Amino acid sequence: MFVLTFLKALQDNSSLKVEDEENPENQENEGNNDNEEAGNIENQDTNDETGEFVTPEESEAEEENLGRGMRIKKLPEKLKDFVMMSYHEAVNSEDKAKWINAINEEKEALALNNTWKLVNREEARNKKVLTSRWVFKVKDNGRYRARLVVRGCQQREGIDFDEVFSPVVGGDALRVMLAHSAKQGYHLMKFDVKTAFLYGTIKEELYMEMPDGYSDKTKICRLEKALYGLRQAPACWNKRLTTTLQRMGLNPLKTEQCVFVNSDHTMFLAVHVDDGIIAGKSWEKLREVVSTLEKEFKVVAFENPSTYLGLDICKTDTYLKLSQKGYADAVVRKYRMEDAKTAPTPIAQQKKPQEDNETQKIAFPYREAVGSLLYLSTKTRPDIALAVGFCGRHVENPRQTDVQNIKRTLKYVKGTADLGVNYVINNDSPEKLVAYCDADFAGDELSRKSTTGFVIFYSDGPKQMIVYISSSDDVSRR
Repeated sequence: MFVLTFLKALQDNSSLKVEDEENPENQENEGNNDNEEAGNIENQDTNDETGEFVTPEESEAEEENLGRGMRIKKLPEKLKDFVMMSYHEAVNSEDKAKWINAINEEKEALALNNTWKLVNREEARNKKVLTSRWVFKVKDNGRYRARLVVRGCQQREGIDFDEVFSPVVGGDALRVMLAHSAKQGYHLMKFDVKTAFLYGTIKEELYMEMPDGYSDKTKICRLEKALYGLRQAPACWNKRLTTTLQRMGLNPLKTEQCVFVNSDHTMFLAVHVDDGIIAGKSWEKLREVVSTLEKEFKVVAFENPSTYLGLDICKTDTYLKLSQKGYADAVVRKYRMEDAKTAPTPIAQQKKPQEDNETQKIAFPYREAVGSLLYLSTKTRPDIALAVGFCGRHVENPRQTDVQNIKRTLKYVKGTADLGVNYVINNDSPEKLVAYCDADFAGDELSRKSTTGFVIFYSDGPKQMIVYISSSDDVSRR
């Protein structure tokens, strides 16, 4: 009975739309009749919890209660990573020549890698046949790229996939590796493996419908290699790369699966999915590693890289600096602080907190700003770690004073965007780790909890170039 009623409502609504299209006067008066025409569900929102239709007035009242006001709805950031169009839209668009060229490049890579073989549909009897789609993107350099992606959401755990975990190099491990490389005066090379996921070999029996752009629709594809979108694709690629590096004499560390070292510890290699960086004593050895990788995969390599995984790398004869100026500037612009006056410190003197359980309406995206600065503080900006930590305590119920604190940190970042972590080249100090830690006592006056801080130095610090006459003068000039 409910289905018949719902279909009748849709039919009534469809007839109303036809009348409106034929009669322009009805279109002009449509806004005045929305509240009277209960059957016109097109101009009504739905309640997310109950599924019931609500009027525009009720929707506005609900938004006001949520403290959101009449906000402008924006496209989610995750949907801005690619051009939202289908295969047929791409090949019939104004840029169809560029898109067709990108599609053909992807087809060549799939064929060269023997990603699948064509079989009769009867072979996949009682098997799940997956579907796929094309994903399009225009890169920052203007290059048009097309990727064939299988719909991994259709896979069944335990049948179509099992192991999916794929490690990546951690930020701490990467910095320790670069610090050690700087101390030893090692050279650096960066490489990128193109269409990396296509090199992984899958053990499961998987089938896929013939993708758009292929003529033979009577056959289906039996996957021989991993494909973008498969749940196990990252794990398959990581296993293939690890096996290749081990054949070359580079073995993973026991505590860090994506950092590899040779037998005499004169070469280190770190990998984040398909992006790798190599540090070694000899340029000849580094180029030999890249040359061997090129025999297995399609690789693009760069000597003396200036960036890696969003980190800016500045290497001179005396030091190696890691910074994130581009990211810091982007964060400042994102929260519209580019025209604000800079702050000399990341945090102001803490006033005695006032206990306030009442929720305040804050228009500033506080939680998001804390997350953006937290990423920066854990990568190359330990100087803002304390300030971000204080702000992070109030993400559940931020007050206006908390917004002022996070804005002050943003102002400080604006004025110090080029700061980073420096490692001295050919440091002759002893190779050891020195750690310091300290804690306050009941520093949080509301919860009476203490705060612990620690810092770890590798190979001590650099030797001072000038002889000072007092310790205070020495410290103040560092």
